[in-house]
Amino acid sequence: MKPTSARTPPLDGRGPYDADVVVIGAGPAGLAAATRVRWVKGYHALAGSVCLVECGEPGGLLRWGSCVLTGPGWAFSGEKLGDQLMGDIDRLAIPVVTGRAIRLDRDGTLLLTTLADGRVLRSLAVVIATGLRPLANESSLYLRGVRITFKGYEHFPALLRHSADDARGRGLVVIGNAKTAHLQALIDAHTGHAGRVHVITRERLSRVMTDDDGVTGVCLEPKDAEAGSPRTLPCGAVFMDYNGFELQPDFQLAGLPLERDERGFLRFDGFGRTSEPGVFAAGDIGGRYAATLPAFGDGVNAGLSAYAHAFELKLGAPPRLFAYAPLDEPLGVAPVDLPPLPGDAVPVALGRDGASSPPEWVDGHSTLDELARRLGSSSLALAAELAQHVEERTLTVHRLPAA
Repeated sequence: MKPTSARTPPLDGRGPYDADVVVIGAGPAGLAAATRVRWVKGYHALAGSVCLVECGEPGGLLRWGSCVLTGPGWAFSGEKLGDQLMGDIDRLAIPVVTGRAIRLDRDGTLLLTTLADGRVLRSLAVVIATGLRPLANESSLYLRGVRITFKGYEHFPALLRHSADDARGRGLVVIGNAKTAHLQALIDAHTGHAGRVHVITRERLSRVMTDDDGVTGVCLEPKDAEAGSPRTLPCGAVFMDYNGFELQPDFQLAGLPLERDERGFLRFDGFGRTSEPGVFAAGDIGGRYAATLPAFGDGVNAGLSAYAHAFELKLGAPPRLFAYAPLDEPLGVAPVDLPPLPGDAVPVALGRDGASSPPEWVDGHSTLDELARRLGSSSLALAAELAQHVEERTLTVHRLPAA
């Protein structure tokens, strides 16, 4: 799976904000949410601008093996399914920003997503689809020195023995949390030939180090930045305890007080709404059954909800999303789905494979009124000129609601 460019429109920093929606996490739920914001539906709709934030490789747990959606008759290679999802991300030119989100704040109408490197993304809505833990590069090394708890519990002894074989006496690192104590008897019984075994519960994996012979160590960082410093630990293999993460996620996002359950998972409703207006969530971070198909459904729900929230903030009315969400109001004799573009709205080029680009005068930070004055035209005439690009979903508008 190849990520799209980390710096493509609308992320030029000049407009009223960076994207209508920021999606944190590029696993199944995040990819589904971002695609829905950007594509919306098959009929007329004003596309939303969106960017994905991912600290590892896009695809999430799809990269670890096969994927059964409902049963044996509907199963895929996770890698193949991930590539298919990423095909839409590339086709729709959705930017993927590499980084780890560490904070979410509110600044008036805007939500501010702060990354570990200090960058801040401004948006009208946010979808949290982080999964159970931040990813590093471990999935690219699956079965090449890195293994993961999966299948049933009867399979765990064999998994640990295989990890010990991978280590070849050079040491084994088990990445988990406080719940990894449940595996201690198994670890003691089946990893005796691994060399020294390190069980990591208070730090997170930031990178698996390798050379031509395989895994050589791990880079670790404290989950609490004030609780220690990053360090490296030599080893010959890594074992990921997702049994522990499904009991207690590694989810740390400072700022807004998002409501969680007693285990640390986010609470959100069937539309993806969290306890904070404009903040939506999807997928495994909800702490329900960890499966790909529910993650897709959550992503679609959260993506459409975030899109509708941003649309109403921008244009002062809900979007026309039939057949997904009907409007409870009388229809005129000639209903129109696409909204008019207000003069104070900022046209933003989105891009799309195989589609014509909006005019070069669409700069992503000037309003239609400002462009009209500059070009000696009218905002209505410019809006008419842009109508086809709106229909083709290669253009949207950014607009802050009136104070």
